[in-house]
Amino acid sequence: RDSAIRPGAQVCGFVSLLFAIQTTMSVKDVVEKLRSLAEVPDTRPIIARDERCLGGLIQFASNTDREIAQIALETIQMLATHAQNMEYLLKHAELTSALDKLLRSPHTDASIQIAAQLRCSHHAQQRRSRS
Repeated sequence: RDSAIRPGAQVCGFVSLLFAIQTTMSVKDVVEKLRSLAEVPDTRPIIARDERCLGGLIQFASNTDREIAQIALETIQMLATHAQNMEYLLKHAELTSALDKLLRSPHTDASIQIAAQLRCSHHAQQRRSRS
């Protein structure tokens, strides 16, 4: 029996702990920690499929604090770079709806450009799947 803990199990355990103690952490601390976890390519499929993580990132992407929104969108973009995640994320209705809402907002900063890139990827994926 292997006593080593798989990285995925560590991430899932950490994510559960992170959301359990979120009341004592600032939103910025939480989104920065998620970005830090997403910087490790092997953790990206785990984070993308954890509804609390992805749901949190989607909510953070609409935060009125532009820095928090930027970090959340950069993290989602990082998740989308993993081959196992692109199709999954592009089919996630809540994510695509949030990106559409961001694209319709009057902001033109870098976070919206990230949203536009992700949304364009979604449209390109849809066109390829129809062919």
